[in-house]
Amino acid sequence: MRRFKQILFVVGTLVSVVAILHFYNNKSAYTNLPENGRPILELPIDTNGKIPNQIMPMGETINHNAKQGGHPGIDFQWHDGDGVKIYSSMDSVVVGIFPDKNGRYDLATRNGKWGVDYTELESVNPELKSGSKLKIGDWVGIPNHPNNIKDFPKYRMVHWQFGYSDYIIPGKVKDRLCPLTYFSPSARSLLEKIWTETDWPEMKTNAPEICSNYFKERDE
Repeated sequence: MRRFKQILFVVGTLVSVVAILHFYNNKSAYTNLPENGRPILELPIDTNGKIPNQIMPMGETINHNAKQGGHPGIDFQWHDGDGVKIYSSMDSVVVGIFPDKNGRYDLATRNGKWGVDYTELESVNPELKSGSKLKIGDWVGIPNHPNNIKDFPKYRMVHWQFGYSDYIIPGKVKDRLCPLTYFSPSARSLLEKIWTETDWPEMKTNAPEICSNYFKERDE
């Protein structure tokens, strides 16, 4: 029994040391945050190229379970997405590229305690890997065409989400936040314009704002 306790103590100590080192390495490794520690985000799109026709807002509960808070991010959607690419919204480091069962990819990035995920991508920039550093505007991937979309053969979309990342376990955003107060003024203005021009009456009844229901004003 004594030997077993000694082994547990050694293992526990090693795990604690690794966790502490990982915490402080991550805390100091990702810089370029303003003095207040909050990132300034940009939209993950080419603002001089094709602008999304519509977005699916945070918190909608038509397609997502209300008990889980509804839609946990923003979907950018193009009726004609030929040539569209997705770009980095935040100075960050890639913490993982995760394939899903449908052959798509989720790209997870972070800067300190903040994370941005670009999910359901058709493909990821082949030069990226875990540890790759990204600046705002760097190309990260290609949006996908869901198989169930028949009316728009060139339709493309990406699910984008922002929130708190996990220092200890590298992965996707752990706690999602409404990003509106983090966007630069120009990015927020364009996002609000896209939402205003989104022709989706049922969605706007269910989730009238970009961050609605559970995610309304949930930015901390």
